Amino acid sequence: MHNSLQDKKIARTLDRLYKDMGEWRETAHTIKILLRRIWGSRPNGEELATAYLAIPRDKGELLYTLLRSSGARHVVEFGMSFGISTLYLAAGARDNGGTVITTEKVAVKCEAAANHFKEAGVSEIVKILKGDALETLKTVTKPIEFLFLDGWKDIYLPIVEMLEPRFKKGTMIVADNAKMRDVAPYLDYIRMHPEKYATCFIDKRFGGMEVSCYIGD
Repeated sequence: MHNSLQDKKIARTLDRLYKDMGEWRETAHTIKILLRRIWGSRPNGEELATAYLAIPRDKGELLYTLLRSSGARHVVEFGMSFGISTLYLAAGARDNGGTVITTEKVAVKCEAAANHFKEAGVSEIVKILKGDALETLKTVTKPIEFLFLDGWKDIYLPIVEMLEPRFKKGTMIVADNAKMRDVAPYLDYIRMHPEKYATCFIDKRFGGMEVSCYIGD
């Protein structure tokens, strides 16, 4: 059984991106962006264009494991940034014989991520939707089997409400940074509909993750 996280191209690309990101530099970016959110504003274009806002390795490995165990082939991601999380999703999707659709609003990140996917050898299975995810994801028509939420937290719920008609029984939804205040409406929705979702919180660093499974008809 193949594990694409051990693929030399993917592993080398992830190693380089984590090195380029730099823990202290990225922490400063993240704090600045979080403070802007606390003050009720969004970060400016320059901050967004340079901040990786990436998941750490342990979360990436969890994503890969969840994806492989689910057997999902049609994967959707909200919030690509420079594509680190997408590489974990692409590894799992490739091993399941599937593809990934990912979204990003910042043009410079779309260009950079496309180069990263080419470097990792996964370009053929990753499709980037450029622009506002609330608009671009309307073009997704196939049943969604795995959804990763890691963009703006205050639109997790609108994204899920829009995509829910494309869920099938067994669709897995993973929401990052679930402890953040803006995620509360999404969590309320998921947890108040046990007839549609089985869900649990995983208390990992950087705000944890809410892992849910669609069990509705």
